[in-house]
Amino acid sequence: MSCDPVSVQGHYAYSTQNAYTIGCGHAYSKSILAVYDVQNPQIIKTVAEVELEEPYGIAAEGNWLYVCENNTGVLIFDISNPAFPVYSHEIPMANSRDIILNYPFMLVSSLSNVQLYNYSDINNITLVSTFQTK
Repeated sequence: MSCDPVSVQGHYAYSTQNAYTIGCGHAYSKSILAVYDVQNPQIIKTVAEVELEEPYGIAAEGNWLYVCENNTGVLIFDISNPAFPVYSHEIPMANSRDIILNYPFMLVSSLSNVQLYNYSDINNITLVSTFQTK
């Protein structure tokens, strides 16, 4: 069980499980990015766990997985091998919470603002604008 969203790509589902979130009905001993094989919905298997600090929102597109990490920003994982995410790089941002992809734009919300990025070049993601919410 997880409070945060789940993103599905093909036969794999990616879920963030935050040990610090209260009210999910389950207490986790550590925060993780979990990878599940969902090819057979009757027999879902955990295939990988990546320990994270404090993950929140998640989105997947193509060979890339984006995870909001509270104190770091958006962590970017290469999922060319979908069962085993490999950390690539990050977009620094305080208190990132949720992410929406609409190629070539990425919308990332935090506790105090929403930032719009152009991610058409995964190795050169650029900030387009920031909207203050507080």
